[in-house]
Amino acid sequence: MKFFHIASVCLAATAAPRLARAATNFDNLLSLVSQLQEEVMLLSTEYGAKDDEIASLVTQLTTCEQSTTTTSSDDLSQDESDDSTPSPEPSPTPEPEPQPEPTPSPESMSEPAPTPTEAPGSPEPGSGGGFTFSRDNSWNYNLVTPVDTSADVDVFFIDMDAGQAVIDELHGKGKGVVCYISIGTVEDWRDDAKEFPSSAIGGDVSGWAGEKWVDVNDEDVREIMTARVEMASSMNCDAVEPDNMMVYIEGSSTGVSVSEPQQIEYNSWFADIVHAYGMGVGLKNAVELVPILVNKFDFALNEECHEWNECVVYEDTFLAEGKPVFNVEYNLGKSVCDEANALGLDTILKSYDLDAAFCSCVDPSRDVDCMH
Repeated sequence: MKFFHIASVCLAATAAPRLARAATNFDNLLSLVSQLQEEVMLLSTEYGAKDDEIASLVTQLTTCEQSTTTTSSDDLSQDESDDSTPSPEPSPTPEPEPQPEPTPSPESMSEPAPTPTEAPGSPEPGSGGGFTFSRDNSWNYNLVTPVDTSADVDVFFIDMDAGQAVIDELHGKGKGVVCYISIGTVEDWRDDAKEFPSSAIGGDVSGWAGEKWVDVNDEDVREIMTARVEMASSMNCDAVEPDNMMVYIEGSSTGVSVSEPQQIEYNSWFADIVHAYGMGVGLKNAVELVPILVNKFDFALNEECHEWNECVVYEDTFLAEGKPVFNVEYNLGKSVCDEANALGLDTILKSYDLDAAFCSCVDPSRDVDCMH
């Protein structure tokens, strides 16, 4: 039956109209469509086609003729101007059968964790969350509450437990806020302490009740640290002070196995996470790693580098790159100030209580209840 070829004729004329119009037999295609319309009625008598089948064929032919003859005149004129030999008409390509969509695996359905790369739109590393750290910044180390927000310093190192109101008040005064996070231990008074897997918890931290070392290679530990950084960001901390960055050097007493390369990787990873959340990050103590990690961190914080004769390590690293070095001495008096000022450190004198009282080597007029 000729009407079995109707779809093929129509597809050849419409699927590639530019090619069809360029072909010398295009007029014949149109003529054939018209002829087929006339023959349908005759064929219906010969083969006994039903009225509704005839009507369907007529509709198809009419649609085919209209779609073939209404191709853009621009296409027609362009094809007529081409001198190239027309290509043979392509055979109609059958449409692929629809395939069912694959069922997503449970892993693909879970929300992705923040990546240790810089987040789109976040500040450049070193700029913090809105406060720019520089070598002329004055500071106080006030980890216990209450925080003395009236201290005449540029940067406050505090614990997030001080609360959002304290951070907001300091920002209202144009101060920088650095928030404390222990990245190498679990502290039993923290809200997330129970989230650490027992398999990742090691021995007690000597001298600090309720605190234990953790395996920094454990993925659950890293997820907890990422959540802590996210909280610091949500509280608008300008930077983070990571503590306990030298698990590997404590030896077997930690009860966990961490090598120096693993510690370096972990510290670098943490710096990347903090930067990805748009905050600055300091390298605390870890003097053996300073030359290796100086480019990852925005400032340094040291405890007692004068007492342990370690301050010189910062001279050709952080200080040479114009990055501030904040140093605190607990047992020495103002006799260290000349050396500290000559090196370019910002050294303050405090008690282990880490309350508001401090003495400034750079500018004694900033002192709060100085005991020296």
